[in-house]
Amino acid sequence: MDLPGAADTGVTGVEKITYAATGAQNLPGTDAPGALTTIGISANGVTTLSYFATDNGNNVESPHTLTIKLDKEAPDITISSPAAGTPAYLINQVVTAIYTCSDNFSGLSSCTSSQPSGSPLATSAVGTRSITVAATDIAGNSNGSTAAYDVTYAICSLYDPTKAAKSGATLPIRLQLCDVNGTNTSSASVVLTVTGVQQVSTSASNLLEDSLSTTADSTFRFDPNLGSTGGYVLNLSTKGLTTGTYQLLFMAAGDSISHKVPFQVR
Repeated sequence: MDLPGAADTGVTGVEKITYAATGAQNLPGTDAPGALTTIGISANGVTTLSYFATDNGNNVESPHTLTIKLDKEAPDITISSPAAGTPAYLINQVVTAIYTCSDNFSGLSSCTSSQPSGSPLATSAVGTRSITVAATDIAGNSNGSTAAYDVTYAICSLYDPTKAAKSGATLPIRLQLCDVNGTNTSSASVVLTVTGVQQVSTSASNLLEDSLSTTADSTFRFDPNLGSTGGYVLNLSTKGLTTGTYQLLFMAAGDSISHKVPFQVR
């Protein structure tokens, strides 16, 4: 009997094999035209087929076996860095992309990404970034995985948060947007928007900030001379705030991470 692929023991993605019986060899008058027969292979893994031929005289050929390896499973992809859950990294923070691809059966054909494993992630500007990894095995099964991460500003305070403002006074909040090394990245084109004030305790320092007569602001303004390289100022009204420690919440344009700085009122 002829069985195409009878010597093939490699991994395949083909789920059906078609063959024709032509009779046992060396038996006179045994050539029996064989109709095409299709065997369905549905099990993932190794399947062993036994086959034999019978001639018109009911003579039976010795059984033969064919081992077929069918791979229907996609490769596995593990991205270790960036970690799961959309982690946040600071501007210019050195973070290495780390991922692996594996296949349990036929073996990998490819494991690719625009961000090679072992290379630095892009952290030069704020915003949400991602890397995508694609893998294909020898049988042609494919898989893909994406991991996202945020790049955010560090906040460099230019005021003394250990001193409390007198209740009802206006407290100047001065700060810069910085990278991981503390380098100022503030710019007039990056707007800071106040999103709230949150009390975290009812205790406050006995050291008082000097009273100021400046008019309270509703948002930050950019001062190019602040800290010699520029920064932001918000004259925060403490009217109505009781003694305690607070956090001022704000967002920076282009940055998806909410920021906060502390202040005190007494």
